[in-house]
Amino acid sequence: LLCGSEAHIHAITCYADKTADVETQLDWQAMFANYPFTGKLSQDLIGIAQTQVGYTESEWNFEVDGNGIRRGYTRYGAWYGAPYSDWSSMFVSFCLHYANADPAEYPGNSGADSMAATWHDLGKFAPPGDYVPQAGDLVFFGNNTVGIVSAVENAAFYVIRGDQGDAVRRDLLCVTD
Repeated sequence: LLCGSEAHIHAITCYADKTADVETQLDWQAMFANYPFTGKLSQDLIGIAQTQVGYTESEWNFEVDGNGIRRGYTRYGAWYGAPYSDWSSMFVSFCLHYANADPAEYPGNSGADSMAATWHDLGKFAPPGDYVPQAGDLVFFGNNTVGIVSAVENAAFYVIRGDQGDAVRRDLLCVTD
């Protein structure tokens, strides 16, 4: 028990450890210390995202929101300033930042729907069916998530996304025609 109190019925938050899995900016930068940056945004964006595949949100450092949903700490949320929030778009924003994307040209956001709207306003958004994805592109989904196209092979493309089952995953997402 981390709440320190024996005199009450313990809630799930009594078991949260706010010090578990906490990382600093120096920790984040150390992850990329040996990454061979190319200077090509699409390649570096994919490269940074690939270094994150397998990362999972903390099981020990968490909050329970007003709806009773357990939200684990993530480095992406911590980097963005919202360590216990949905983190799909914060993951992509983190990758853009560390891939050295110009934030005026490639702005991040804490929500994928807001990010999609911003990118649409900048002329960087194509509706489904109007565009064949290329490696390094972002893909926005109807469930307020976003991912990075990591490869296009034959008729399939692969996407790296954060907050998929509380982890960063690379998935075959769909087949293009």
